[in-house]
Amino acid sequence: MDRCESALYWWRFAAGAGDPLAAHLLAAHHAGADCVRDARLWRTFARMLGYTPDRHRPQPVQGRATIAEGLARQAPWNTELRNFMTFEQLPDALVRR
Repeated sequence: MDRCESALYWWRFAAGAGDPLAAHLLAAHHAGADCVRDARLWRTFARMLGYTPDRHRPQPVQGRATIAEGLARQAPWNTELRNFMTFEQLPDALVRR
């Protein structure tokens, strides 16, 4: 079984178990493969399961780089490394290099 067939198998399995996103992915796959009848069927099934783009579409990643809250406090690092990890801007000594 190749990767595409494997993905289709698991999407069908998940959709059959009631996963609306899996049904939507099957609809998108069949639409891309020009199987209009199957695409419409899976789209209808996805909507019956409650698929909505606002709820199921991936959200963008946070726009700024941050570390996990409390990580720098709990790690056994020296003061310089702890300060480097907690400040949002690079220290002046690093910027000048």
